[in-house]
Amino acid sequence: MSVDGDGDMPDPVLLIQGTHGYRGSTQDAGAWWWPGDGLYLPSRWVEAARAHGLTILSRPGAPFVWATEATGWWPGRKWAAWKAAAEAARDYCLAAGATRVQVVAHSHGGQVAAYLAAMHGRGGALTVSELVTLGTPVRGDMEGIYQRARAGVRWWDAVHGGPGDWWQLAGEAFDGHLGWRRAQRWATRNEALPVGHGELMTVATWDRHDLWRFLR
Repeated sequence: MSVDGDGDMPDPVLLIQGTHGYRGSTQDAGAWWWPGDGLYLPSRWVEAARAHGLTILSRPGAPFVWATEATGWWPGRKWAAWKAAAEAARDYCLAAGATRVQVVAHSHGGQVAAYLAAMHGRGGALTVSELVTLGTPVRGDMEGIYQRARAGVRWWDAVHGGPGDWWQLAGEAFDGHLGWRRAQRWATRNEALPVGHGELMTVATWDRHDLWRFLR
């Protein structure tokens, strides 16, 4: 059974956590991406998204999660974790009956989303129609993946925080390029907000800056 958007209905939204965004405990129930289950209510972000007419892609009692442990200084370890997570995300979406999705990804979850869009571009088994990355480190060693991701999506909105968001910059360490970058040159549109890394995924930030307009 397909859950794809039909006509004026937006495509379902896949949520992807950043590094250490999934803890495998009751703490996850308070995370921005938590869709709710029989015991814990959805997060305020998910409730707000649904109030805006969006469908959050989630199987009952089993939201999409990945290891979120792409840490350490060796880039190869990160790439393998992100690619494996992207393949798991593809399988998750297809098992849920979705062949076209919008993706909202925070921090290094944006690397997973980029791999997903790059591997399964328009016309593939799974299409990422809209990609929204927030606070995602812009890594030089991911340049080829970003380019292919842009070719695979209809629209890519890259949102980054203000000068106080050091987590985004820290995530670019040892990526093979000098200096730091906030803006994503392969995105369709970049938007800078005067907030910190974690604040990018609060309902207050999304409401104040109307980030909901990116999902359509």
